[in-house]
Amino acid sequence: METKIIDKLLSLGLRRICRILNDCLRSDYADTRPEAMFALAASAYSKKLEALNLLSPDTFEKRISDEDTRSYMREFSQQHEGIIEEIIQKLSIEELQAALLFGNNDSVMSTLKTLPASAARLSLKLLDIQDGDSILNIASGRGIFLREAIFQNSNIKSFALDSNRSMCRILNILSACMGWNINVQGGDIFSSDLKSIKANKLFIDAPLEEKEMDWEKFHNEIENDPSFKDLDFNNIPTKLTTMWFKIISALRFQAKKARAVAIIRDNSDLIGPDTEILRKKLINEGRIEAVISLPEKLDYNRSPIYLVVFSTNNSSVRLVDAHEIYTSADEEPPQKKVSIGLHPLQTLKEKDIEEILQELKTDSSISRSFSNKELALRNYKLLPDVEYWNNDDYCRSLANSTMPAIKEICQIYRGDITANAKNLKNSFSEAPTDFQYLQLKDVQEGIIKTPLQYLKSIDEKQYPFCVEKDILVMGRNAPIRIGFLQVPENTKVLLSGNIYALQTNEEIYDPVYLMLYLQSDDGMRQLSHILRGRTAMQTIALRDLEQVKIPLIPLEEQKAVVAKFWELQENLQQLLDKTNQIRASIRQLVTVV
Repeated sequence: METKIIDKLLSLGLRRICRILNDCLRSDYADTRPEAMFALAASAYSKKLEALNLLSPDTFEKRISDEDTRSYMREFSQQHEGIIEEIIQKLSIEELQAALLFGNNDSVMSTLKTLPASAARLSLKLLDIQDGDSILNIASGRGIFLREAIFQNSNIKSFALDSNRSMCRILNILSACMGWNINVQGGDIFSSDLKSIKANKLFIDAPLEEKEMDWEKFHNEIENDPSFKDLDFNNIPTKLTTMWFKIISALRFQAKKARAVAIIRDNSDLIGPDTEILRKKLINEGRIEAVISLPEKLDYNRSPIYLVVFSTNNSSVRLVDAHEIYTSADEEPPQKKVSIGLHPLQTLKEKDIEEILQELKTDSSISRSFSNKELALRNYKLLPDVEYWNNDDYCRSLANSTMPAIKEICQIYRGDITANAKNLKNSFSEAPTDFQYLQLKDVQEGIIKTPLQYLKSIDEKQYPFCVEKDILVMGRNAPIRIGFLQVPENTKVLLSGNIYALQTNEEIYDPVYLMLYLQSDDGMRQLSHILRGRTAMQTIALRDLEQVKIPLIPLEEQKAVVAKFWELQENLQQLLDKTNQIRASIRQLVTVV
Protein backbone atom coordinates (compact mmCIF):
# COMPACT_ATOMS: atom_id res chain seq x y z
CA MET A 1 0.00 0.00 0.00
CA GLU A 2 1.34 3.43 -0.93
CA THR A 3 2.59 5.66 1.88
CA LYS A 4 0.28 8.54 0.90
CA ILE A 5 -2.76 6.25 1.21
CA ILE A 6 -1.60 5.03 4.63
CA ASP A 7 -1.03 8.63 5.79
CA LYS A 8 -4.51 9.57 4.60
CA LEU A 9 -6.11 6.69 6.51
CA LEU A 10 -4.13 7.52 9.63
CA SER A 11 -5.30 11.14 9.49
CA LEU A 12 -9.01 10.27 9.62
CA GLY A 13 -9.28 10.23 13.41
CA LEU A 14 -8.99 6.60 14.50
CA ARG A 15 -9.95 7.27 18.09
CA ARG A 16 -13.26 8.80 16.99
CA ILE A 17 -13.93 5.99 14.49
CA CYS A 18 -13.24 3.23 17.02
CA ARG A 19 -15.39 4.99 19.63
CA ILE A 20 -18.31 5.10 17.20
CA LEU A 21 -17.96 1.38 16.47
CA ASN A 22 -17.66 0.38 20.12
CA ASP A 23 -20.53 2.67 21.22
CA CYS A 24 -22.80 1.04 18.65
CA LEU A 25 -21.85 -2.40 19.94
CA ARG A 26 -22.59 -1.41 23.53
CA SER A 27 -25.95 0.06 22.55
CA ASP A 28 -26.98 -3.22 20.92
CA TYR A 29 -25.74 -5.64 23.59
CA ALA A 30 -22.60 -6.11 25.67
CA ASP A 31 -20.24 -7.77 23.20
CA THR A 32 -16.82 -7.50 24.84
CA ARG A 33 -14.96 -9.85 22.51
CA PRO A 34 -11.96 -8.19 20.84
CA GLU A 35 -13.13 -9.34 17.39
CA ALA A 36 -16.54 -7.65 17.68
CA MET A 37 -15.36 -4.18 16.63
CA PHE A 38 -13.51 -5.61 13.63
CA ALA A 39 -16.51 -7.77 12.70
CA LEU A 40 -18.75 -4.70 12.74
CA ALA A 41 -16.34 -2.66 10.62
CA ALA A 42 -15.86 -5.58 8.19
CA SER A 43 -19.62 -6.15 7.79
CA ALA A 44 -20.26 -2.50 7.01
CA TYR A 45 -17.17 -2.25 4.78
CA SER A 46 -18.15 -5.26 2.62
CA LYS A 47 -21.76 -4.04 2.23
CA LYS A 48 -20.56 -0.60 1.15
CA LEU A 49 -18.33 -2.23 -1.48
CA GLU A 50 -21.26 -4.36 -2.67
CA ALA A 51 -23.45 -1.26 -3.01
CA LEU A 52 -20.80 0.31 -5.23
CA ASN A 53 -20.46 -2.90 -7.29
CA LEU A 54 -16.85 -3.19 -6.13
CA LEU A 55 -17.52 -6.53 -4.48
CA SER A 56 -19.91 -9.27 -5.51
CA PRO A 57 -22.46 -10.52 -2.92
CA ASP A 58 -21.13 -13.35 -0.73
CA THR A 59 -17.55 -12.75 -1.96
CA PHE A 60 -16.45 -11.49 1.46
CA GLU A 61 -17.70 -14.65 3.16
CA LYS A 62 -16.11 -16.89 0.52
CA ARG A 63 -12.76 -15.22 1.12
CA ILE A 64 -12.79 -16.54 4.70
CA SER A 65 -11.33 -20.04 4.54
CA ASP A 66 -11.53 -20.59 8.29
CA GLU A 67 -14.85 -22.21 9.23
CA ASP A 68 -14.84 -20.83 12.78
CA THR A 69 -14.43 -17.24 11.56
CA ARG A 70 -16.98 -17.73 8.79
CA SER A 71 -19.58 -19.05 11.26
CA TYR A 72 -18.84 -16.22 13.66
CA MET A 73 -19.28 -13.57 10.94
CA ARG A 74 -22.51 -15.15 9.72
CA GLU A 75 -23.92 -15.17 13.28
CA PHE A 76 -22.66 -11.64 13.91
CA SER A 77 -24.35 -10.27 10.77
CA GLN A 78 -27.68 -11.84 11.72
CA GLN A 79 -27.61 -10.56 15.31
CA HIS A 80 -26.40 -7.05 14.50
CA GLU A 81 -28.15 -6.18 11.28
CA GLY A 82 -29.48 -2.95 12.77
CA ILE A 83 -26.16 -1.51 13.96
CA ILE A 84 -24.43 -2.61 10.75
CA GLU A 85 -26.85 -0.40 8.83
CA GLU A 86 -26.25 2.38 11.36
CA ILE A 87 -22.47 2.18 10.84
CA ILE A 88 -22.94 2.17 7.05
CA GLN A 89 -24.64 5.56 7.41
CA LYS A 90 -22.13 6.99 9.91
CA LEU A 91 -18.75 5.96 8.48
CA SER A 92 -17.24 6.14 5.00
CA ILE A 93 -15.43 3.32 3.22
CA GLU A 94 -12.07 4.94 4.01
CA GLU A 95 -12.95 5.31 7.70
CA LEU A 96 -13.96 1.65 7.91
CA GLN A 97 -10.77 0.63 6.13
CA ALA A 98 -8.75 2.69 8.61
CA ALA A 99 -10.49 0.97 11.54
CA LEU A 100 -9.75 -2.47 10.08
CA LEU A 101 -6.10 -1.76 9.33
CA PHE A 102 -5.08 0.42 12.24
CA GLY A 103 -7.91 0.46 14.75
CA ASN A 104 -7.91 -0.88 18.24
CA ASN A 105 -10.29 -1.34 21.14
CA ASP A 106 -10.17 -1.52 24.90
CA SER A 107 -10.25 -5.29 25.12
CA VAL A 108 -7.29 -5.63 22.76
CA MET A 109 -5.34 -2.86 24.49
CA SER A 110 -5.90 -4.40 27.92
CA THR A 111 -3.74 -7.38 26.96
CA LEU A 112 -0.72 -5.06 26.50
CA LYS A 113 0.23 -7.29 23.59
CA THR A 114 0.09 -4.59 20.94
CA LEU A 115 3.13 -4.73 18.68
CA PRO A 116 4.52 -1.28 17.82
CA ALA A 117 4.20 -0.85 14.05
CA SER A 118 7.58 0.90 13.88
CA ALA A 119 9.22 -2.09 15.61
CA ALA A 120 7.60 -4.30 12.97
CA ARG A 121 9.07 -2.13 10.19
CA LEU A 122 12.54 -2.33 11.74
CA SER A 123 12.16 -6.11 12.04
CA LEU A 124 11.28 -6.34 8.35
CA LYS A 125 14.52 -4.52 7.51
CA LEU A 126 16.45 -6.90 9.75
CA LEU A 127 14.81 -9.87 8.02
CA ASP A 128 15.64 -8.43 4.57
CA ILE A 129 12.26 -9.27 2.99
CA GLN A 130 12.47 -10.12 -0.73
CA ASP A 131 9.99 -11.16 -3.45
CA GLY A 132 8.86 -14.73 -2.97
CA ASP A 133 9.88 -14.93 0.69
CA SER A 134 7.80 -17.12 2.98
CA ILE A 135 7.09 -15.45 6.35
CA LEU A 136 5.87 -17.28 9.43
CA ASN A 137 4.58 -15.07 12.26
CA ILE A 138 4.44 -16.88 15.62
CA ALA A 139 2.03 -15.30 18.14
CA SER A 140 0.66 -13.14 15.33
CA GLY A 141 -1.92 -11.26 17.38
CA ARG A 142 -4.15 -9.13 15.18
CA GLY A 143 -1.60 -9.14 12.37
CA ILE A 144 0.32 -5.89 12.78
CA PHE A 145 3.59 -7.47 11.64
CA LEU A 146 2.09 -9.20 8.59
CA ARG A 147 0.17 -6.04 7.72
CA GLU A 148 3.43 -4.08 7.62
CA ALA A 149 5.10 -6.90 5.65
CA ILE A 150 2.37 -6.85 2.99
CA PHE A 151 2.49 -3.06 2.82
CA GLN A 152 6.20 -3.36 2.08
CA ASN A 153 6.04 -6.29 -0.34
CA SER A 154 2.85 -7.97 -1.53
CA ASN A 155 4.79 -10.74 -3.31
CA ILE A 156 5.31 -12.81 -0.17
CA LYS A 157 3.71 -15.88 1.34
CA SER A 158 2.28 -15.19 4.78
CA PHE A 159 1.61 -17.69 7.57
CA ALA A 160 0.30 -16.84 11.04
CA LEU A 161 0.03 -18.86 14.24
CA ASP A 162 -1.71 -17.73 17.43
CA SER A 163 -3.24 -19.63 20.33
CA ASN A 164 -5.84 -16.90 20.94
CA ARG A 165 -9.00 -17.59 18.93
CA SER A 166 -10.05 -13.92 18.97
CA MET A 167 -6.74 -12.85 17.43
CA CYS A 168 -7.08 -15.51 14.71
CA ARG A 169 -10.58 -14.28 13.90
CA ILE A 170 -9.42 -10.67 13.67
CA LEU A 171 -6.62 -11.58 11.26
CA ASN A 172 -8.97 -13.73 9.15
CA ILE A 173 -11.50 -10.88 9.01
CA LEU A 174 -8.82 -8.37 8.01
CA SER A 175 -7.40 -10.70 5.35
CA ALA A 176 -10.85 -11.22 3.81
CA CYS A 177 -11.57 -7.48 3.69
CA MET A 178 -8.19 -6.55 2.21
CA GLY A 179 -7.98 -9.54 -0.14
CA TRP A 180 -4.80 -10.78 1.49
CA ASN A 181 -3.76 -14.41 1.32
CA ILE A 182 -2.66 -15.18 4.88
CA ASN A 183 -2.75 -18.74 6.11
CA VAL A 184 -3.93 -18.38 9.72
CA GLN A 185 -3.65 -21.30 12.11
CA GLY A 186 -4.83 -21.48 15.69
CA GLY A 187 -2.64 -23.27 18.17
CA ASP A 188 0.51 -23.30 20.24
CA ILE A 189 4.02 -23.52 18.85
CA PHE A 190 4.71 -26.73 20.78
CA SER A 191 1.66 -28.64 19.53
CA SER A 192 1.13 -27.26 16.02
CA ASP A 193 2.37 -29.08 12.92
CA LEU A 194 4.07 -26.44 10.76
CA LYS A 195 6.59 -28.67 9.00
CA SER A 196 5.05 -28.08 5.57
CA ILE A 197 5.53 -24.31 5.75
CA LYS A 198 9.35 -24.13 5.53
CA ALA A 199 9.43 -20.39 6.07
CA ASN A 200 12.70 -18.63 5.29
CA LYS A 201 11.75 -15.60 7.40
CA LEU A 202 10.36 -15.93 10.90
CA PHE A 203 8.96 -13.37 13.32
CA ILE A 204 8.19 -14.37 16.93
CA ASP A 205 6.26 -12.26 19.41
CA ALA A 206 5.38 -13.13 23.00
CA PRO A 207 2.52 -11.92 25.18
CA LEU A 208 3.52 -9.48 27.88
CA GLU A 209 0.97 -11.08 30.20
CA GLU A 210 2.56 -14.55 30.01
CA LYS A 211 2.82 -16.16 33.43
CA GLU A 212 5.10 -18.84 34.79
CA MET A 213 4.38 -22.14 33.16
CA ASP A 214 3.02 -25.37 34.59
CA TRP A 215 6.39 -27.12 34.47
CA GLU A 216 5.13 -30.71 34.76
CA LYS A 217 2.61 -30.26 31.95
CA PHE A 218 5.08 -28.33 29.79
CA HIS A 219 7.85 -30.88 30.35
CA ASN A 220 5.57 -33.64 29.10
CA GLU A 221 4.78 -31.61 25.97
CA ILE A 222 8.38 -31.02 24.93
CA GLU A 223 10.33 -33.99 26.30
CA ASN A 224 10.17 -35.73 22.89
CA ASP A 225 10.80 -32.55 20.89
CA PRO A 226 14.11 -32.96 19.00
CA SER A 227 14.83 -29.25 19.53
CA PHE A 228 15.52 -29.95 23.21
CA LYS A 229 17.18 -33.37 23.02
CA ASP A 230 20.54 -32.05 24.27
CA LEU A 231 19.12 -30.18 27.29
CA ASP A 232 19.43 -31.56 30.81
CA PHE A 233 15.99 -30.80 32.17
CA ASN A 234 17.15 -31.57 35.71
CA ASN A 235 19.29 -28.41 35.57
CA ILE A 236 16.50 -26.15 34.28
CA PRO A 237 14.62 -24.15 36.94
CA THR A 238 10.93 -24.95 37.10
CA LYS A 239 9.89 -21.31 37.49
CA LEU A 240 10.39 -19.42 34.26
CA THR A 241 8.42 -18.25 31.27
CA THR A 242 8.34 -20.22 28.03
CA MET A 243 9.80 -17.43 25.86
CA TRP A 244 13.15 -19.06 24.98
CA PHE A 245 11.50 -22.47 24.60
CA LYS A 246 9.13 -20.88 22.08
CA ILE A 247 12.03 -19.39 20.16
CA ILE A 248 14.02 -22.62 20.09
CA SER A 249 10.98 -24.62 19.01
CA ALA A 250 10.02 -22.06 16.35
CA LEU A 251 13.49 -22.00 14.80
CA ARG A 252 13.11 -25.63 13.73
CA PHE A 253 10.49 -24.53 11.18
CA GLN A 254 12.96 -22.31 9.35
CA ALA A 255 14.48 -23.25 6.04
CA LYS A 256 18.28 -23.50 5.93
CA LYS A 257 20.19 -20.19 6.14
CA ALA A 258 16.96 -18.45 7.15
CA ARG A 259 16.64 -15.34 9.30
CA ALA A 260 14.40 -14.71 12.28
CA VAL A 261 13.54 -11.89 14.66
CA ALA A 262 11.94 -12.31 18.10
CA ILE A 263 10.46 -9.67 20.39
CA ILE A 264 11.26 -9.96 24.10
CA ARG A 265 9.60 -7.69 26.67
CA ASP A 266 11.19 -8.85 29.91
CA ASN A 267 14.90 -8.31 30.58
CA SER A 268 14.93 -11.38 32.84
CA ASP A 269 14.84 -13.45 29.66
CA LEU A 270 18.08 -11.75 28.61
CA ILE A 271 20.05 -11.74 31.87
CA GLY A 272 18.25 -13.94 34.40
CA PRO A 273 20.00 -17.06 35.74
CA ASP A 274 16.86 -19.14 35.16
CA THR A 275 17.16 -18.90 31.38
CA GLU A 276 20.96 -18.94 31.16
CA ILE A 277 21.10 -22.55 29.94
CA LEU A 278 18.76 -21.74 27.04
CA ARG A 279 20.70 -18.62 26.02
CA LYS A 280 23.89 -20.66 26.21
CA LYS A 281 22.45 -23.28 23.87
CA LEU A 282 21.55 -20.74 21.17
CA ILE A 283 24.79 -18.76 21.49
CA ASN A 284 26.99 -21.88 21.29
CA GLU A 285 25.03 -23.04 18.24
CA GLY A 286 25.82 -19.69 16.57
CA ARG A 287 22.12 -18.85 16.19
CA ILE A 288 22.03 -15.35 17.76
CA GLU A 289 23.31 -12.51 15.58
CA ALA A 290 22.25 -9.39 17.51
CA VAL A 291 20.07 -8.01 20.31
CA ILE A 292 18.67 -4.46 20.10
CA SER A 293 16.93 -2.46 22.83
CA LEU A 294 14.22 -0.07 21.62
CA PRO A 295 12.59 2.96 23.28
CA GLU A 296 10.40 2.01 26.23
CA LYS A 297 7.33 3.97 25.11
CA LEU A 298 7.27 3.10 21.43
CA ASP A 299 4.10 3.93 19.50
CA TYR A 300 1.25 2.75 21.77
CA ASN A 301 3.33 0.21 23.66
CA ARG A 302 4.13 0.80 27.32
CA SER A 303 6.81 -1.79 27.99
CA PRO A 304 10.49 -2.09 27.05
CA ILE A 305 11.10 -3.98 23.83
CA TYR A 306 14.13 -5.95 22.74
CA LEU A 307 14.64 -7.39 19.26
CA VAL A 308 16.68 -10.59 19.00
CA VAL A 309 18.02 -11.31 15.50
CA PHE A 310 18.72 -14.94 14.56
CA SER A 311 20.82 -16.32 11.71
CA THR A 312 23.44 -19.07 11.44
CA ASN A 313 27.19 -19.54 12.05
CA ASN A 314 27.62 -16.56 14.38
CA SER A 315 30.77 -16.52 16.51
CA SER A 316 29.77 -13.30 18.26
CA VAL A 317 26.64 -11.35 19.23
CA ARG A 318 26.24 -7.62 18.64
CA LEU A 319 24.38 -5.71 21.35
CA VAL A 320 22.89 -2.34 20.37
CA ASP A 321 21.49 0.06 22.97
CA ALA A 322 19.05 2.02 20.76
CA HIS A 323 16.58 3.09 23.45
CA GLU A 324 17.40 6.76 22.78
CA ILE A 325 17.00 6.53 19.00
CA TYR A 326 13.49 7.69 18.14
CA THR A 327 11.35 10.55 16.89
CA SER A 328 9.29 12.23 19.58
CA ALA A 329 5.58 12.76 18.97
CA ASP A 330 6.24 16.45 19.53
CA GLU A 331 8.39 16.45 16.38
CA GLU A 332 5.56 15.06 14.22
CA PRO A 333 3.64 17.47 12.00
CA PRO A 334 0.15 18.11 13.49
CA GLN A 335 -1.65 16.55 10.51
CA LYS A 336 0.28 13.30 10.98
CA LYS A 337 -0.33 12.86 14.70
CA VAL A 338 -2.55 9.87 15.32
CA SER A 339 -4.57 9.01 18.40
CA ILE A 340 -6.09 5.62 19.07
CA GLY A 341 -6.78 6.17 22.73
CA LEU A 342 -3.19 6.33 23.94
CA HIS A 343 -0.99 9.15 22.75
CA PRO A 344 2.08 7.87 20.90
CA LEU A 345 5.06 9.33 22.74
CA GLN A 346 7.87 7.98 20.56
CA THR A 347 8.12 6.26 17.21
CA LEU A 348 10.74 5.08 14.74
CA LYS A 349 10.80 7.01 11.49
CA GLU A 350 12.79 5.87 8.47
CA LYS A 351 15.83 7.90 9.57
CA ASP A 352 15.74 6.24 13.01
CA ILE A 353 15.54 2.77 11.50
CA GLU A 354 18.51 3.52 9.23
CA GLU A 355 20.51 4.82 12.20
CA ILE A 356 19.87 1.60 14.12
CA LEU A 357 20.85 -0.50 11.11
CA GLN A 358 24.12 1.44 10.85
CA GLU A 359 24.88 0.73 14.52
CA LEU A 360 24.72 -2.99 13.71
CA LYS A 361 27.74 -2.66 11.43
CA THR A 362 30.44 -1.39 13.77
CA ASP A 363 31.37 -0.74 17.40
CA SER A 364 30.37 2.60 18.89
CA SER A 365 29.35 4.09 22.23
CA ILE A 366 26.02 2.23 22.00
CA SER A 367 27.00 -0.81 19.95
CA ARG A 368 29.37 -3.60 21.03
CA SER A 369 30.21 -7.00 19.63
CA PHE A 370 30.80 -9.75 22.19
CA SER A 371 32.46 -13.02 21.21
CA ASN A 372 30.91 -16.25 22.39
CA LYS A 373 33.82 -16.67 24.80
CA GLU A 374 33.23 -13.20 26.26
CA LEU A 375 29.54 -13.98 26.67
CA ALA A 376 30.40 -17.21 28.48
CA LEU A 377 32.38 -15.17 31.04
CA ARG A 378 29.33 -12.93 31.43
CA ASN A 379 26.97 -15.88 32.09
CA TYR A 380 25.55 -15.46 28.58
CA LYS A 381 23.84 -12.18 29.48
CA LEU A 382 22.40 -10.41 26.45
CA LEU A 383 20.97 -7.14 27.75
CA PRO A 384 21.82 -4.31 25.29
CA ASP A 385 22.24 -1.49 27.78
CA VAL A 386 25.38 0.67 28.01
CA GLU A 387 24.99 1.30 31.73
CA TYR A 388 24.42 -2.40 32.34
CA TRP A 389 27.61 -3.30 30.42
CA ASN A 390 29.63 -0.90 32.55
CA ASN A 391 28.04 -2.12 35.78
CA ASP A 392 28.57 -5.71 34.65
CA ASP A 393 32.29 -5.04 34.17
CA TYR A 394 32.41 -3.51 37.65
CA CYS A 395 30.46 -6.34 39.32
CA ARG A 396 32.55 -9.00 37.62
CA SER A 397 35.68 -7.28 38.90
CA LEU A 398 34.32 -7.76 42.42
CA ALA A 399 33.49 -11.42 41.92
CA ASN A 400 36.98 -12.65 42.86
CA SER A 401 37.67 -10.01 45.47
CA THR A 402 38.03 -10.75 49.18
CA MET A 403 35.05 -8.52 49.95
CA PRO A 404 32.29 -10.49 51.74
CA ALA A 405 28.79 -10.84 50.32
CA ILE A 406 25.86 -9.35 52.23
CA LYS A 407 24.68 -12.83 53.27
CA GLU A 408 27.98 -13.29 55.18
CA ILE A 409 27.45 -10.28 57.41
CA CYS A 410 23.71 -10.10 57.90
CA GLN A 411 20.41 -11.93 57.71
CA ILE A 412 17.79 -10.76 55.24
CA TYR A 413 14.06 -11.04 55.90
CA ARG A 414 11.17 -10.30 53.60
CA GLY A 415 7.97 -8.64 54.82
CA ASP A 416 4.50 -10.19 54.85
CA ILE A 417 3.36 -10.70 51.24
CA THR A 418 -0.27 -10.67 52.41
CA ALA A 419 0.14 -7.29 54.09
CA ASN A 420 -1.01 -4.42 51.93
CA ALA A 421 -3.02 -1.27 52.49
CA LYS A 422 -6.16 -2.81 51.02
CA ASN A 423 -6.09 -5.92 53.22
CA LEU A 424 -5.17 -3.96 56.35
CA LYS A 425 -7.61 -1.07 55.81
CA ASN A 426 -10.00 -2.27 58.54
CA SER A 427 -7.05 -2.60 60.94
CA PHE A 428 -5.85 1.01 60.54
CA SER A 429 -6.10 3.18 63.62
CA GLU A 430 -6.14 6.96 63.94
CA ALA A 431 -5.17 6.77 67.61
CA PRO A 432 -1.62 5.76 68.59
CA THR A 433 -1.10 2.07 69.34
CA ASP A 434 1.84 -0.28 69.90
CA PHE A 435 1.60 -1.50 66.29
CA GLN A 436 2.73 0.30 63.14
CA TYR A 437 2.88 -0.60 59.46
CA LEU A 438 5.85 0.13 57.15
CA GLN A 439 4.94 0.53 53.47
CA LEU A 440 7.24 0.99 50.51
CA LYS A 441 6.23 4.64 50.19
CA ASP A 442 7.59 5.22 53.71
CA VAL A 443 11.09 4.05 52.74
CA GLN A 444 13.19 7.03 51.73
CA GLU A 445 16.94 7.61 51.68
CA GLY A 446 18.28 8.12 55.17
CA ILE A 447 16.20 7.97 58.34
CA ILE A 448 12.61 6.76 58.08
CA LYS A 449 10.29 9.07 59.97
CA THR A 450 7.96 7.61 62.57
CA PRO A 451 5.21 7.25 63.65
CA LEU A 452 4.01 5.26 60.64
CA GLN A 453 0.47 4.11 59.97
CA TYR A 454 -0.95 2.78 63.26
CA LEU A 455 -2.65 -0.63 63.39
CA LYS A 456 -5.28 -1.66 65.95
CA SER A 457 -3.58 -5.02 66.28
CA ILE A 458 -1.39 -7.54 64.47
CA ASP A 459 -2.30 -11.18 63.92
CA GLU A 460 0.06 -13.60 65.65
CA LYS A 461 0.76 -15.18 62.25
CA GLN A 462 2.31 -11.86 61.21
CA TYR A 463 4.73 -11.61 64.15
CA PRO A 464 7.61 -13.18 62.12
CA PHE A 465 7.27 -10.24 59.70
CA CYS A 466 7.55 -7.60 62.42
CA VAL A 467 10.61 -5.77 63.73
CA GLU A 468 11.00 -4.42 67.27
CA LYS A 469 14.38 -2.72 67.09
CA ASP A 470 16.22 -0.33 64.75
CA ILE A 471 16.99 -2.01 61.46
CA LEU A 472 18.03 -1.34 57.85
CA VAL A 473 15.23 -1.79 55.28
CA MET A 474 15.06 -1.55 51.50
CA GLY A 475 12.38 -1.90 48.86
CA ARG A 476 12.30 -4.88 46.49
CA ASN A 477 11.08 -2.80 43.56
CA ALA A 478 12.60 -0.10 41.37
CA PRO A 479 13.36 2.69 42.02
CA ILE A 480 15.68 1.37 44.73
CA ARG A 481 14.86 2.79 48.18
CA ILE A 482 17.01 2.23 51.28
CA GLY A 483 16.46 3.62 54.77
CA PHE A 484 17.20 3.11 58.46
CA LEU A 485 14.09 2.43 60.53
CA GLN A 486 14.20 3.64 64.14
CA VAL A 487 11.58 1.60 65.97
CA PRO A 488 9.95 3.28 69.00
CA GLU A 489 10.25 1.43 72.31
CA ASN A 490 7.64 -1.28 73.00
CA THR A 491 6.47 -1.13 69.36
CA LYS A 492 6.05 -3.78 66.69
CA VAL A 493 6.40 -2.63 63.06
CA LEU A 494 4.85 -4.89 60.42
CA LEU A 495 6.76 -4.89 57.10
CA SER A 496 4.87 -5.05 53.81
CA GLY A 497 5.78 -7.81 51.36
CA ASN A 498 7.77 -5.55 49.01
CA ILE A 499 10.32 -4.67 51.71
CA TYR A 500 13.48 -6.45 52.84
CA ALA A 501 14.87 -6.07 56.37
CA LEU A 502 18.66 -6.45 56.72
CA GLN A 503 19.82 -7.36 60.22
CA THR A 504 23.58 -7.08 60.54
CA ASN A 505 25.90 -8.71 63.05
CA GLU A 506 26.64 -5.41 64.80
CA GLU A 507 29.86 -6.76 66.28
CA ILE A 508 31.18 -6.79 62.71
CA TYR A 509 29.10 -4.34 60.73
CA ASP A 510 27.17 -1.21 61.63
CA PRO A 511 23.73 -1.18 59.92
CA VAL A 512 23.90 2.57 59.22
CA TYR A 513 27.29 2.13 57.54
CA LEU A 514 25.77 -0.63 55.37
CA MET A 515 22.98 1.78 54.42
CA LEU A 516 25.51 4.46 53.46
CA TYR A 517 27.49 2.01 51.33
CA LEU A 518 24.40 0.71 49.50
CA GLN A 519 23.35 4.31 48.79
CA SER A 520 26.80 5.17 47.43
CA ASP A 521 27.63 5.11 43.72
CA ASP A 522 29.39 1.73 44.02
CA GLY A 523 26.55 0.22 46.04
CA MET A 524 23.88 1.47 43.64
CA ARG A 525 25.85 0.09 40.68
CA GLN A 526 25.60 -3.37 42.21
CA LEU A 527 21.94 -3.02 43.16
CA SER A 528 20.96 -1.61 39.75
CA HIS A 529 22.75 -4.54 38.15
CA ILE A 530 20.52 -7.13 39.85
CA LEU A 531 17.18 -5.54 38.98
CA ARG A 532 15.10 -8.00 36.99
CA GLY A 533 11.96 -7.71 34.91
CA ARG A 534 10.19 -5.08 32.85
CA THR A 535 11.04 -1.47 33.63
CA ALA A 536 7.68 -0.74 35.21
CA MET A 537 7.94 -3.81 37.47
CA GLN A 538 11.64 -4.38 38.09
CA THR A 539 12.45 -6.20 41.33
CA ILE A 540 15.46 -7.43 43.27
CA ALA A 541 15.43 -11.15 44.08
CA LEU A 542 16.59 -12.24 47.54
CA ARG A 543 19.20 -14.64 46.14
CA ASP A 544 20.70 -11.80 44.06
CA LEU A 545 20.73 -9.35 46.97
CA GLU A 546 22.56 -11.91 49.12
CA GLN A 547 25.46 -11.91 46.62
CA VAL A 548 26.08 -8.14 46.64
CA LYS A 549 29.67 -7.44 47.75
CA ILE A 550 30.32 -5.23 50.78
CA PRO A 551 33.65 -3.62 51.80
CA LEU A 552 34.73 -4.88 55.21
CA ILE A 553 36.63 -2.26 57.22
CA PRO A 554 37.38 -2.09 60.96
CA LEU A 555 34.29 -1.42 63.07
CA GLU A 556 35.94 1.67 64.58
CA GLU A 557 36.28 3.22 61.13
CA GLN A 558 32.66 2.39 60.36
CA LYS A 559 31.55 4.05 63.61
CA ALA A 560 33.53 7.19 62.73
CA VAL A 561 31.75 7.44 59.35
CA VAL A 562 28.38 6.82 61.02
CA ALA A 563 29.07 9.51 63.65
CA LYS A 564 29.80 11.98 60.83
CA PHE A 565 26.51 10.92 59.18
CA TRP A 566 24.50 11.68 62.33
CA GLU A 567 26.25 15.05 62.62
CA LEU A 568 25.39 15.92 59.02
CA GLN A 569 21.87 14.58 59.51
CA GLU A 570 21.38 16.96 62.44
CA ASN A 571 22.74 19.88 60.39
CA LEU A 572 20.37 18.96 57.57
CA GLN A 573 17.38 18.90 59.91
CA GLN A 574 18.30 22.33 61.27
CA LEU A 575 18.46 23.69 57.72
CA LEU A 576 15.08 22.13 56.92
CA ASP A 577 13.56 23.66 60.04
CA LYS A 578 15.04 27.03 59.10
CA THR A 579 13.69 26.67 55.55
CA ASN A 580 10.19 26.01 56.89
CA GLN A 581 10.43 29.06 59.15
CA ILE A 582 11.47 31.26 56.21
CA ARG A 583 8.63 29.94 54.05
CA ALA A 584 6.16 30.65 56.86
CA SER A 585 7.53 34.22 57.16
CA ILE A 586 7.16 34.76 53.40
CA ARG A 587 3.50 33.71 53.55
CA GLN A 588 2.92 36.26 56.31
CA LEU A 589 4.51 39.22 54.50
CA VAL A 590 1.15 40.33 53.19
CA THR A 591 -1.85 40.00 55.48
CA VAL A 592 -5.30 40.26 53.92
CA VAL A 593 -7.64 42.20 56.23
